[in-house]
Amino acid sequence: FGTRGDFYLLAHASYAFDVDVVGTDVEPGDSYLWWSDVPLVQRVKVGNFTPAFSLESVTSSRDTVFMETGLPVEAFGPARSAGVEIGGPVLGERVTWSLGFARTLGSPDEGDRSKAPGRGFGRFTWLVQDDRAANRLSHFGVGASLLFAADDVEYRSRPESHLAPYLVDTGALHAADRSATYGLELLHIRGPWLLMGELLGATVQGSSTGSVWGLYAVASRSLTGESQPYDRSQGVLGRYVPARPFSWAAHTWGALRASVRVSHLDLSDGAVRGGRETNLMTDLTWALNRYLLFKAEAGLAFVRDRADEGDVFLLQSRLQIDFY
Repeated sequence: FGTRGDFYLLAHASYAFDVDVVGTDVEPGDSYLWWSDVPLVQRVKVGNFTPAFSLESVTSSRDTVFMETGLPVEAFGPARSAGVEIGGPVLGERVTWSLGFARTLGSPDEGDRSKAPGRGFGRFTWLVQDDRAANRLSHFGVGASLLFAADDVEYRSRPESHLAPYLVDTGALHAADRSATYGLELLHIRGPWLLMGELLGATVQGSSTGSVWGLYAVASRSLTGESQPYDRSQGVLGRYVPARPFSWAAHTWGALRASVRVSHLDLSDGAVRGGRETNLMTDLTWALNRYLLFKAEAGLAFVRDRADEGDVFLLQSRLQIDFY
């Protein structure tokens, strides 16, 4: 539940205030003030938000291709944190940059449960190709995050379904002194086609030294011809909207998109023994209009290098009604 809007306080600003209900817990969602057109730094965001790190993690969950983020994003993507972030688009929105610092508390419902006094983070994106008339673009991005004086370091992931338990988990690495995460992101949109992928990893130093990593690749096609929108001001995906919304009178049926994703996550290296998982997920999205869509997904998860290794078959769906 939440609200967003704009106001004027010294300069034009935006605000967001969301509350999430997770099980029986009530947690703050996006709750921040965001000033734009700030000299030298473009934008300033203060409050509780998702640190800029990877393409899927900073894209709204309402607009991602799949219901859940890929295995490595679930494991390494920072949870919402209280902090400050600066940055914005430059060079005619061909480039975006973000830098920030946030408090790290180890959220109970996120894959990255690391605890530390703070986290420094940054993200840089570049539109290598941008042909708006032909709905064609190529996006390249990098991100990094560094935990300062880490208390515990822990990475884990669900099998791309929030209904399932965590199947791979490093456990709390109490002897870790510090940890750095990094990411590489690629996106290509050409008309109704979308191809994207990310490579993410983390290095843990201390008596629990190890390097863990993961990657995913997505191929998606709009069967009704729509192109996936892209927000150049932030370097993220926009909302999939039908060119002809559903209408009985006009005999139009909205937009239909089919997607497939392959993900791999390796959380075992040296003293770190979190297990390995490979997922294959398929998605069919039917967007009736801008505010209403239905998603159905099926997938397979293969878990290895764990005491309870095995295979999981997934079926899940989402009815999304959103007036934002």
